[in-house]
Amino acid sequence: MQNKNSKTSKEDNLLIKTIAKNLTRLMNEKHIESQQLSDITGLGIATVNSLKRGVGNPTLTTLEVLANFFNTSVSELIEKKEKGVLSKVIVEPMPLISLSRIDDYINNQLFEDTFIAEIGNYSSSSLFAIKIDNDTLNPHIPIGTICIVSKEVKVKDGDITLVKINHHTPFFRRVYIESKYLAFSPIMIESNPTVYENYELLGVVIKKIRSF
Repeated sequence: MQNKNSKTSKEDNLLIKTIAKNLTRLMNEKHIESQQLSDITGLGIATVNSLKRGVGNPTLTTLEVLANFFNTSVSELIEKKEKGVLSKVIVEPMPLISLSRIDDYINNQLFEDTFIAEIGNYSSSSLFAIKIDNDTLNPHIPIGTICIVSKEVKVKDGDITLVKINHHTPFFRRVYIESKYLAFSPIMIESNPTVYENYELLGVVIKKIRSF
């Protein structure tokens, strides 16, 4: 029987593997090396090499820069090409926010970039992506991880949620359903769940993706 985590990992990797194949094909057609592509587009050489290896997930801005350079569309970068036929990979763009600036998005809908990912059967309008930019959640959620959050998914026992408790900055907490109440606990240390009177559940983490 296939391991569930293995299956999820393969699904998460499909998009970036498709981008890697298409980018390599476009670079070969244009006879351009990674360093040249980096110098001309302004993308870091590490980013270009990571994309070619199929590692991490690029922002929409990065894909637009590449698409403009190759005089093509973002769609051609993210669609699977088999036997000359394009097979569409279903992805959606969503706001990308650093964890340290989450208040800017929650309070004013400000975000730094746009992120694309395969989302499955989720409403695209309910999604946003949070980039972990500090080590406060190590080792459970390392720096560089992108957490896809849905504002509409019904919470289940054990989910990782984005929650605002009292007037504090929103943070990630694991949720436990206790009768009619929700209890929350930190995800990076062992502790008993706590029931709070004043909290706002902002979303549920539906996917975690390692970025570069």
